[in-house]
Amino acid sequence: MKKFLSKALLFLTLLFFPHQILFSPLHAQGFFEAVAERFARSTIQNFVRYAVNGERYPLLHAVSELRFKVLSFYINRIQKPSDTKFCSDRRNWGKVVPKDQEKFCQEYDRIIDQSKAGLVEAIALRRVYLKYEDFLLQEVQTRRATSKVGEWIDRKIRCLNETTWCGRNERMILRRVTNNDPEILQVYKNLLSSFKNKLFPELQDSLALFREKPQALCTLSGVQSSLQGAFGMVKLPGGTFQMGGEKRTQEKPIHTVTLDPFWIDQCEVTNTQYLYFVTQDAFLRQTRFPNKYHDGLYLSHWGDDFTVPPGMGNKPVVYVSWYAARYYCQANGKRLLSEAEWEWATRGLKDDMEYGFGNEVSLLGQYAWYKQNSNQQSQAIGRKEPNRWQIYDLHGNVWEWVYDWYADYPKTPQNNPQGPLVGKYKILRGGSWKASPVHLTNSFRLDEIPQRTRSDVGFRCASNTRPTS
Repeated sequence: MKKFLSKALLFLTLLFFPHQILFSPLHAQGFFEAVAERFARSTIQNFVRYAVNGERYPLLHAVSELRFKVLSFYINRIQKPSDTKFCSDRRNWGKVVPKDQEKFCQEYDRIIDQSKAGLVEAIALRRVYLKYEDFLLQEVQTRRATSKVGEWIDRKIRCLNETTWCGRNERMILRRVTNNDPEILQVYKNLLSSFKNKLFPELQDSLALFREKPQALCTLSGVQSSLQGAFGMVKLPGGTFQMGGEKRTQEKPIHTVTLDPFWIDQCEVTNTQYLYFVTQDAFLRQTRFPNKYHDGLYLSHWGDDFTVPPGMGNKPVVYVSWYAARYYCQANGKRLLSEAEWEWATRGLKDDMEYGFGNEVSLLGQYAWYKQNSNQQSQAIGRKEPNRWQIYDLHGNVWEWVYDWYADYPKTPQNNPQGPLVGKYKILRGGSWKASPVHLTNSFRLDEIPQRTRSDVGFRCASNTRPTS
């Protein structure tokens, strides 16, 4: 208990550790601000350092150091933390202090009480917070601690919203020190939320888009479709078609495939969508996704777990492995397309066409971003003409992961094929912004290890049933 109660020496305690909101005598506001002036910057630096080092409770450690600094500065007799044991035991547990320690502990109590007082003076608290907020933000960004501090803030806000989620000691301290005063707790939560908004400005913009248009797929880019059924997906009818081609060995033999109806994303999954998802599910965050599921470059174009480069929100998410793509789709109640479904989506019943729109390469620029027109980078979704199903960017922009393991095609007719059960390589379809026209054809196949992440590889999802979100 001692280590929790002893942290209430500075406004940072209230800002970062909800257990330390204490009683409010009206004196000592000036003392509180003087303590902040002298020790705020070093405490902020310690807090960020502990966050970078992966401590689950970085402020606990930082404020423990702060407590000793403050007491030793104001009370010369304190040379080491154990010098305060008698005093802290009395405050925390009601133990009797030896007579020769009484005056010392009175001075100790005065320092602690004066430090506490300013924390619950809303005007003083906000004034001190605003004074050091820029320094705090700068330190977090300089030390590349944005994602770790963001996760820490999320835990604290959740603790305030759901006290049953807090640890046992956290619940006890909140009740004992604050009596769960809703006004005091709300001040603290507002400060946490304010700091997070400034720490993740791109995230706030993205979340606003999702609140306005929860389907959050092609509709975010203004794409509209008379066929659009639900949440940016369209339903394709089932049918029978001739899959494969004769020009390249990996496309042979042409064989008959029959598919059931299915739903498909109109557009490739974007950075904005992926960002929104990782704020809800930590498994796919850059710092959390297991190394065995990628090649070391997973989401390497992002600044950190929650920072998408400016201007890339509506571009397809890239540097995602097959494993990441599959997890994303499944976690959203969908799945990856099979290779046959992908080819049906672009080919349909027009078996003799090289592209979804016909055979004329000269028309490719109307439907696809590729080597000749992409300016050597991916482009925002839905900017080219859709195919006849109102699906965008099947040709070009980014290669798309499909479900199947790579293998030679069978010679016999297939019903809803999903490829072999095992294999070494997965399949990419559709070509990309840096590919030649031959790679964008309906039948072209590219094999790749499922851990691979590239600047021109993304994905879209499918579903057997009507999507609900």
